[in-house]
Amino acid sequence: MSPVDQTRFGIEDGNCLAACIASLLELPLESVEIGVTTQRNWVRPMQDWLALRGLAYQEVPFKGTPLFWMPPTLCILSGPSPRLPEPYEHAVVGRMNGYAVEIVHDPHPSRAGFSGPANQVGWLIPLDPARTEAAAFERAKKMAAKTCDHVAARGRERIRGGPGTEALTPADATTAEECASWIRLMKDWSALREEVKL
Repeated sequence: MSPVDQTRFGIEDGNCLAACIASLLELPLESVEIGVTTQRNWVRPMQDWLALRGLAYQEVPFKGTPLFWMPPTLCILSGPSPRLPEPYEHAVVGRMNGYAVEIVHDPHPSRAGFSGPANQVGWLIPLDPARTEAAAFERAKKMAAKTCDHVAARGRERIRGGPGTEALTPADATTAEECASWIRLMKDWSALREEVKL
């Protein structure tokens, strides 16, 4: 999650939900084309935009929904705005752990959150979980290759005795550990796949 702030405000033009989606997907706000939530039929354009990215948005009432089984997960919380009259609501990025709620990022510059308890909780969910996992696995492989290539290049520079290569730097050590982390992650996925096959 990379926090993104909303750039428009008010009942007719606020884009707090778009900022939450941009934060969760780590995208520039201007690339999130979901429309204004107070406009008629705004849900369908949002779902169409998400579907092109293999996602959908699922929202449920906070009260009366069995959430005790939820692991800690990032979500979008909707609740009463401290700036707008009812029934208009504000959206923030949150984290759910059962019924415990934590606001992770309020896209409004005031960071004021809600004026009362959250009313709705929503998640970005994959249309096809298998494809999402496969895409993450491919990204891990690419990142591992990239970081390992960097470490190897530094090693070759050191062997050649080029300027500034007398010793590996702390940054090199960090990059090497990142590479190892990606490789461990891929091994974990591979082990899980074999376990599922059994």
